[in-house]
Amino acid sequence: MNSLGVGQVDDREVVLAWFPEATTCAAGNEVSFATGTSEEHEALGLTAAGNWVVRRWRDREAGETVRPLTSEEAREWLLRCEHFEAVEEHFPAAGPGGHLLRLARLYEPRTPEDGHRLLVDRLWPRGISRADERIDSWLPEAGPSAALRSWYGHRPEAFPDFSLRYRAELSSTAWASPLARIAELRLAGSLTLVTATRDLEHSAARVLYSWLGGRIR
Repeated sequence: MNSLGVGQVDDREVVLAWFPEATTCAAGNEVSFATGTSEEHEALGLTAAGNWVVRRWRDREAGETVRPLTSEEAREWLLRCEHFEAVEEHFPAAGPGGHLLRLARLYEPRTPEDGHRLLVDRLWPRGISRADERIDSWLPEAGPSAALRSWYGHRPEAFPDFSLRYRAELSSTAWASPLARIAELRLAGSLTLVTATRDLEHSAARVLYSWLGGRIR
C-alpha cells in the first residue's frame, strides 16, 4: 500500500491510499470503486447532493471515514485506478470548446459523437481497406514500440506492467510529434481513438486514452 495523505474530517482520521489492483462494486446510489482487500476497502462515491467523497473502511467493524473531494480530484482518482468507463461517464475528457475524447473498437459503427476517428494501432489491421469510412486517419507512431508490443503479446496478466512501460514511452521525446498531432486534432473537434484490438480493456489504445485524459482538457 502506498499512502498518499492523512487528514481530519469531523475529528476522524482520513487516509487516502492507492492499491495496485482494483475491483468494482456498487453501493446504493453511489458509483463506488473498491481497492485493496476485503479488510481494507476504499471507494469513490457520489452523494445524492452531487458531492464526491472517498470512503475508507479499515475493516468490517471499524466503520467508515470520509474525505470530500473536488471534481478534479475525483477524476484523477478514477484515472489513477484506471476506471475508464466511469471517467467517460462522469468526467468526459473535454478539450477546448467542449470537444470530447472517446475510445472505440474499429469495428463499431460510426456515431455522431465520434468526430474524427483516429486509428492508433502500430500495424494496419488485416482485411481493412485503406478507404474504410470508419477510419479518418492513421497515426501508427502513437502506438507502443515494436519491442514493447512484442513483449506484451496481448497477455492480460502482463497488462499492468505493459501500461507502465507504455506510459514511460509516451513521456519520452520520441512520442512528442504524434502526441502533438493528437493535440491538434482535439483542438479542431471531438476525437475518437480507435483500435482493431479485440480486448479493448487490455489494449494499448486504452492506455493512450487514459494518458491523454489526464493531460489534455
